[in-house]
Amino acid sequence: MFLHCQATNGSHLGVHCSDPYTASLNGTQSNLGPKYQVDAHLGFFPYPPARPSYSGIIARRLQVKNSDLDPALNGGGLYFVEGQYVTPDDAAADHQNNNASYQRITVSGAGGSWTIALAGTTQREQSAIRAWKNTDPSVTETDVQVPGEGLFIVSAKATDLGTGSWHYEYAVHNLNSHRSAKAFSIPVDPASKILNVGFHDVDYHSGEPFSGTDWSSVIAGGSITWSTVDYSVNPNAKSLRWGTLYNFRFDANRAPTTTTATLSLFRPGTPTDVPANTVGPAMTPPDCNGNGVPDDQDIVSV
Repeated sequence: MFLHCQATNGSHLGVHCSDPYTASLNGTQSNLGPKYQVDAHLGFFPYPPARPSYSGIIARRLQVKNSDLDPALNGGGLYFVEGQYVTPDDAAADHQNNNASYQRITVSGAGGSWTIALAGTTQREQSAIRAWKNTDPSVTETDVQVPGEGLFIVSAKATDLGTGSWHYEYAVHNLNSHRSAKAFSIPVDPASKILNVGFHDVDYHSGEPFSGTDWSSVIAGGSITWSTVDYSVNPNAKSLRWGTLYNFRFDANRAPTTTTATLSLFRPGTPTDVPANTVGPAMTPPDCNGNGVPDDQDIVSV
């Protein structure tokens, strides 16, 4: 079927039409507004936006730490960039879950000087987190739709370390939930050995009012939980807000199985938590002593 662009008067995007912008236009610092004023679920944003003061050539723009670009430190990682549209009419039609697209990029350079080049084609209507499973089929990917609200995408992978332990890696992306998330929890066997607990987030900048305090982690009550402070304590706490991805990781001496993670929502409302079917460590002990039976002697052997 041949599709052609239906032209309009210039105030509206025609059916089957594209409206690309140049990097110089999208990156004009004086025209850029802050994300914190946007409700991505309702598609609301004020105009004109707030314009906090700024200085330097990277203010108000996408910022990446040099250490995240260094090939000696990234373990051979791949890089992707994402663009996302937020509009009230699309949100009113309940079509806001397909408004992000991504494209692979290559990175070269050293020290504090890096060059980025586009590679491949744009993956339309797909958030960049989906690139993980698209490039690695062993990844478990789960859409978590908050009832009456926004969408989170949870991706995870378990890797056998070959020492009776497995590495568990999670990426949680908030596509458009205004309520945001304040905690992420994975069930773990209280008798298991949990090591190398980690967390990675973003650094807010350019006048955004949010706290820079990282989420803390606690192993208790049969789960490992990362969390920030409650909305009632600090409305500007470092919650997982729209258009943002956080990473969570740990090692465990339990083989992977299907489990149910929990996302706790930051802003008040119902529900307070949403489940996510994903991969996680088994809750039963392994057969460590090789007697063919998972029993209390295996716990002694761990």
